[in-house]
Amino acid sequence: MLAQRDDFFESWLQVLEAIWRSANMPLLLLDSSPWPFRMTNISAILAEAEPRLSERPASPGQWASRSSTRAWVPMPKVPKAIRVWSLGLHATLAMEPESIWKLLSAGSWEISVEMVLARNYCNLGEMGRCTQNAAFAELLTKHVIPRAPALNKLNKFPHVAEADQLEREFRAIAEVDEGVRKADVLMCSEPPFFCQMFLGMGKTIFGYIGNPFGAYLLPGQPQEEFYQAFQTKLAVGMNSFACMSPYLAALIYWHSGIHVPVVRPLGLYTAASYMPSPLAKILVTKSIFVATDMALVLNDFVQALQELEEKARVPLKHFQSNATRFVRLEHLSDRSWANWARHRAAVFLPYDPQQMVFYELYSMAIPMLVPDDSLLPFFIRFGYTNLQEFRYQRPGWHVPPEELPDWGENAMPRELRWWSSLTDFALSPHLLRWRSIPELLWQVLRGADLEKISSGMRMESQVRLLHAADFWREAFNRASAALA
Repeated sequence: MLAQRDDFFESWLQVLEAIWRSANMPLLLLDSSPWPFRMTNISAILAEAEPRLSERPASPGQWASRSSTRAWVPMPKVPKAIRVWSLGLHATLAMEPESIWKLLSAGSWEISVEMVLARNYCNLGEMGRCTQNAAFAELLTKHVIPRAPALNKLNKFPHVAEADQLEREFRAIAEVDEGVRKADVLMCSEPPFFCQMFLGMGKTIFGYIGNPFGAYLLPGQPQEEFYQAFQTKLAVGMNSFACMSPYLAALIYWHSGIHVPVVRPLGLYTAASYMPSPLAKILVTKSIFVATDMALVLNDFVQALQELEEKARVPLKHFQSNATRFVRLEHLSDRSWANWARHRAAVFLPYDPQQMVFYELYSMAIPMLVPDDSLLPFFIRFGYTNLQEFRYQRPGWHVPPEELPDWGENAMPRELRWWSSLTDFALSPHLLRWRSIPELLWQVLRGADLEKISSGMRMESQVRLLHAADFWREAFNRASAALA
């Protein structure tokens, strides 16, 4: 009888876990339904059923607070001209450190930057940042495959089929390129392995990492060789590397054994700040794995509330629906950052553990409504960063189990919750969190002082700016020392 009961419970646990893991997230709006169970109930049941880890991993807070421990280098006594040559396939990720460097240029350095940017967002808002360097543009077009199916058959992501050949051809072009020759610092962003192509050129190397550490590399040996090179050749000497989130910092350590400091994006390049127009709508960001049109659902809820208020003859001035409307960001006719800042708030729907759009909205101080911690694993589990294609480590290195739990799209629910707590969606202050549609609407219609929240976001961004400026000031100190 006991065996039958155990089999019964085991079968139901398997059903619950299958629903919990489903790619179309059927439980996303569970807390909006009349069903008595909630997300926290199901998460707790699955957590109890899981085998305990033999060693307790470090708390997420320990990773969130990690910073650089490298030795300090004195500031140069006179202004120093430094040329940076930057290579990347995601324009705003590469522009992020550049926007901080412009502030530093008013101090001890005269920093000039030549960017070789291609593909993603290099002409966003007609920025005109796409490279005019034909040789490098053609090289990247030749070797970078923009969309290839992932092993899970859900994602599509870019990759380089022959990284060694790309490196050989890159070096041949770089040897005769005037910008590379004159550069004091070579900078990589997306993908991180581009920094490996800079080795042997006799230049200081900077890296700003915002992707999976093995992004664009095929599974297996290409990734392992890069992680080995990072540990032995790149993260040494006067080179400086930072990543954009605690989640990525923990993963880089998992891959390589190297602690990389976190410098969160500030989006200064947007030059936009929260200034909502009268009767402004609420933005709903793009989501890849949410099958539901959230803007449509939210507008239906508000419309139903308005109809109830009209039926009850509530005076117009007391309407709670208050002409609130939601609009999908990708449906805006004017998709400029300045127009984003004119909206009343933003519903942020994450699809990866770190996204530039989150930091851009935060830096503009637009009040954001984000999924509660109990929902975050649903949103980010299938993100690019978590793909099983990246589950490779530096040869001879294995992360101690007491430091990090298992990760990735197939991790246990408890482990997924641990990792999601490392995202800035969970860690950032002054965010409005929701577990259901009614809770989200309550925050907007009745519960939130949006101006106060926006003010708090601005203050937090100032603190982050000081940290970012300190990191890059130290990086340029090192570069200057290397040139002396």
